[in-house]
Amino acid sequence: ISHGYWGWRMSSIVPTSAPVVTAVREALILHRGTTIESSIKRATRYVLDAEDGADVDPLSVPWDRLTAPLLKTLIKRMRVDGLAPQTINHTLSGIRSIVDVLYQAGLMESLQYQGVKSVKGVKSDGRETGRVITPDEQTKMMAAAASPRAKAIIALLLWGLRRIEVQRLNIGNITQDEDGTGWVEL
Repeated sequence: ISHGYWGWRMSSIVPTSAPVVTAVREALILHRGTTIESSIKRATRYVLDAEDGADVDPLSVPWDRLTAPLLKTLIKRMRVDGLAPQTINHTLSGIRSIVDVLYQAGLMESLQYQGVKSVKGVKSDGRETGRVITPDEQTKMMAAAASPRAKAIIALLLWGLRRIEVQRLNIGNITQDEDGTGWVEL
């Protein structure tokens, strides 16, 4: 029998109340297609002690019973599992977005909310998270692109668009003048 990291047995979790389900669904809709959505799912997997990549339902977690000590336990577990500080902090952002919605809906007490919000993120371990791609590397990336679509995606990323921004682009977002210059509207 699986025990969630909050000490709940999967089979004994009290069904989440309808107002909590509605509030969590609102948070999920608000963050659909963003990295926060994936953070909420990662947090759900940890809470339910599910396998990595398992299809989990954030609506099945009684988020309204989250406390600061439980959240600290969750953070410790993520550290033991070797998650990077940035990943842990992003997961905390997902949890905080749910907690914000619950509090705004009156489904979480003020002291409980403040306690959860006061839990500090994990400090970076000093590793660099990125670097500048050199002009030579950029040229090699463009040359290695197998299709015009791939070249366009690489170019947009090199211009500084985020992955989610490129993913959401439509052809109508791109404008080109007669001289070949153009721009992207987000």
